[in-house]
Amino acid sequence: MSSSFITAKHLAIRENHASTAERIERQRMQFMHTHPLADQKKGGGAEVRPVFARIDFGRWLADCECNGAEYVDPDYPLFFCNSCGNQEFNGQSRPVEFPDEQKRAAIEKVLSERPVDDSRGVDVVHKAMLSKPLIPGLVRSWNPGESISDLRAQNRKAGLK
Repeated sequence: MSSSFITAKHLAIRENHASTAERIERQRMQFMHTHPLADQKKGGGAEVRPVFARIDFGRWLADCECNGAEYVDPDYPLFFCNSCGNQEFNGQSRPVEFPDEQKRAAIEKVLSERPVDDSRGVDVVHKAMLSKPLIPGLVRSWNPGESISDLRAQNRKAGLK
């Protein structure tokens, strides 16, 4: 049973990038290579808006308006959507809003109390993706707007102390 929460940094390591920054830049370059007709000026200079971090089955993610979702990292809070290439924002990376460090630690601590079977998978990223809650419905997930009290109440309702 793991208590580690997966971030974009884990993917950078798995993909042999020197850093999360390098991974994001390579994603941008790959997007432009595979979508040569993508008009990075489509947004016409729209002001870059932040995306909001959330936890989904033990993974820190953020969502794009295009319905794409990507791994994010609190140590490098920038977002590049591999679905749309951030075209609305001329391909610029977008800032990611995370809870402050203290709240993030508290959220992860409460979610870590939720037992999961993460024995399937070839690495920590894959294991998190394939993890199954051992208490049905009690997943390691959090959304902006949910308080620590909300998470604790969910744990208590499921029989955790």
